[in-house]
Amino acid sequence: MLKIHPVPGKKKSEDLCRLVADSAPASAKGHVFYGVKDGNLAEWRRVLASGEDFYVIDNSYFDRARGQQYRVTKNRFQHHGDGVTSGERFAALGYDVKARREPGLRVLAVEQSPVHMRCVAGDETWLARRTCGVAQDVRRRRWNADKLAAQATLQADLAWCNLVVTHSSAAAIEALIEGICVMVSPMSSAYHLHDFSDRLRFFGVLADNQWTLQEIADGAMWK
Repeated sequence: MLKIHPVPGKKKSEDLCRLVADSAPASAKGHVFYGVKDGNLAEWRRVLASGEDFYVIDNSYFDRARGQQYRVTKNRFQHHGDGVTSGERFAALGYDVKARREPGLRVLAVEQSPVHMRCVAGDETWLARRTCGVAQDVRRRRWNADKLAAQATLQADLAWCNLVVTHSSAAAIEALIEGICVMVSPMSSAYHLHDFSDRLRFFGVLADNQWTLQEIADGAMWK
């Protein structure tokens, strides 16, 4: 049996948690989360300390599938990107994967929510420590709770920079698609990409590990 811990007062969070739990096989045990806020922080901390299984729901790894597909990972916050793939699901997103851009002096520092950094990352100073005192030209991209509004301006910032620094934001995946090198934490899928020439396989695996609401409801995700 799965126990859900949605963000209190957030219907989307509760609906997605229930959808994942209700479609699960009887053998699935543990806890389901979508979002980290003060209202479910105590449960996050208790579960992480307990060693019990947990499932994390979040938005798509790719901006083009935001609001249409959702990633779900077991006992981690993002997929590690290992595995094989046909690449079909990633190809369907219609991205043009760019050649590698040489790292340079223009650094885009992408913030994430304070509660995420405090509760999930466990280090509110992570981004500041990696950009403070750096001689490069640093543009700080402030956290915006309106993800669609933030998404609308990301490409312009990526066009300007030649290095992206972020703890575990999906902006790192968009940067890799644009050919931009990234500096991320081990919590990020992008941390596990060690060879730029392997990006298509990596993107394909991530696309294979996110699902539509229908694919979650009919059990395809669990299969």
